[in-house]
Amino acid sequence: MNRERNLSGANSYEADLGLDPSEFLIKILQRQGEASWLDLCCGTGRALLQAAGAIERAGLKSRIQLLGVDLVPMFDPIPTGLSWIRLVSASLERWKPEEKFDLVTCVHGLHYVGDKLGLLQRASRWTRGDGLLMMHVDYRNLRIPDNQRSGAQIGRDLHRAGFEYLPGRHLRIRKGSTSCSALPYRYLGADDKAGPNYTGQPAIDSYYERLKI
Repeated sequence: MNRERNLSGANSYEADLGLDPSEFLIKILQRQGEASWLDLCCGTGRALLQAAGAIERAGLKSRIQLLGVDLVPMFDPIPTGLSWIRLVSASLERWKPEEKFDLVTCVHGLHYVGDKLGLLQRASRWTRGDGLLMMHVDYRNLRIPDNQRSGAQIGRDLHRAGFEYLPGRHLRIRKGSTSCSALPYRYLGADDKAGPNYTGQPAIDSYYERLKI
């Protein structure tokens, strides 16, 4: 996932999200004096550490919190003195944070999660104020049995729940901390042998029953 992905450059968060998280956080720090970023499926935590360096160089580290979560604890070492960075090993099927964040990202990590819609909805509750949620979605990995247009149906329901879509980047975006309406789906299970998705990497197909609304 994000073992080799940098904060900026060709293979980077900036390229995939269309924004540099460190610049986004610096603007929030300058406006409100504090800022926080939660990165799900963070890999080694490389992008978080690079963002920490940029924020420190800007002299704005006093009220910043960066948190990365990944299933496998293969994290890069955190330099001494950066106590405002945490890297946590946990399964996102069950994990939830104690605090809320100005920026929540999941860069190509949702492809490897079983209940993708469940995580999308839970993560939408982890932003604060006018916080921003950004997560990559491949609709070919979202399936309703016996429905040939599963992706289109799920996409419409996500839009109704307040998730904007950027098709060129395969991104679902949600702004603000207002609770979204419940998605009308029940998770049935997943297939971890689905094959590659649009990234060319192996992914998990997630199966759902659409509930009557």
